[in-house]
Amino acid sequence: MTGPHRYATPAPDLEPDPNWTDRAACADPRHNPDWWFPVGATTTIPTAVHALAICRRCPVVEHCLAHALTEGIRDGIWGATTEHTRRRLHRHTRHTRNAA
Repeated sequence: MTGPHRYATPAPDLEPDPNWTDRAACADPRHNPDWWFPVGATTTIPTAVHALAICRRCPVVEHCLAHALTEGIRDGIWGATTEHTRRRLHRHTRHTRNAA
């Protein structure tokens, strides 16, 4: 994992892949889509924890997170991050840019 936190962050040289969603672990029909959009913003909900574990092993986790950050997606779990984590990442990125 890269970045200042415990979770993966998109690599700056990430190649564009318009079909990344086809390879996403969450697209597996055995998984309930509701796992990625739990009620409330907390990760203590067992289904959110389960979804995060699946995300961390996903082959396209970096593409997913990059998409969520680029599009400003606030709801749900994307790229092995919660809404709260993406807000922190966004603040960290903005702070880093302003310091440069």
